[in-house]
Parts: sequence; structure tokens; C-alpha cells
Amino acid sequence: MVRVSSRRSVAGEIALLSNLTQAAAERKVALAVALTSYLPCTLAAMEAGLINEYAASRVFEATACVSEGVAAEVDSLLAGRFENRNPPALRRLVNSLLMRVDPEGYERRRQEKMAARRRSPGRSAAGRGEPGCGSAAARRSAPALRRRRTATASPPTGCGRRR
Repeated sequence: MVRVSSRRSVAGEIALLSNLTQAAAERKVALAVALTSYLPCTLAAMEAGLINEYAASRVFEATACVSEGVAAEVDSLLAGRFENRNPPALRRLVNSLLMRVDPEGYERRRQEKMAARRRSPGRSAAGRGEPGCGSAAARRSAPALRRRRTATASPPTGCGRRR
């Protein structure tokens, strides 16, 4: 509990000093903790100027869902592969290394994501035009509304006039 509250206070101070939101400061603190604890190769590449903070955050985001041991193993496999990679390519590389290092965990996380996508409603019933929603009535009344609007409007003059 002490560690979480001290991390929040550090993030609050960083937010105030750096003119960041609390959430952005908390992300920076989490990235710093990860780089110094279980992503040392990523930190070394960042210090050497091979990647920037955003690219390091992409590595961190990709490894945030696994244990620190798996993340450290992926980080060690990343050593020497940072050159000439943009952040999205680096994220894809980390994902492929995760798939190689922890195939069962990767498949489990993929299945969980697919199940979550199936559960999320996406568009509402009103947007799909299903019976009982107001979208069909709105589509029927839109042409009538346009006809009324054009019948009562005065003819355009000047630049807005049609030729």
C-alpha cells in the first residue's frame, strides 16, 4: 500500500512540474519503473539514442500484460534489434517475441480479447435499423423534411446561387 501511494504522490508531483495530467504522469512513472526493473535492454537502447521514449513505451505496453519474468526474457531477446525500427514495427516485433516465448499465454490473451469483442455491443440497435428503433422512422421523414425546407427557403443569391 505504501508503494502505491508513494507512486501516486510522485506522479502528482511530476504532473504539477511537467504540466501533465495525472494519468500521463502515472504512465511515465510506470514506464520508468518498468525500464529500471525488468526492461534493462530497452533502457540501454533508450540511453544510447536508438529509440525514444515513445518507442520504449510501446515495448512497455506490449509487455504489460505478462509477468515480469516473461517481459524480461522478451527484453533480452530484443537486445540488438532496436536499430532502424519505428515504434509500430517495434511493437510488432515484441508481439512476435511474446508469441514465441509464451505461446499458451499469448493464445489465452488472444481468446480473451476475441470474447470481449463479441460481448461488446458495437453499434446499438438504433444504428442497425432493427425493428423497434427510431432509425427507420428517421430515414422515412428525412426526405419530407428536406422537401419542406427547400420549399420554404428563399432562392440563394450571390456566391451561393446555383447555376
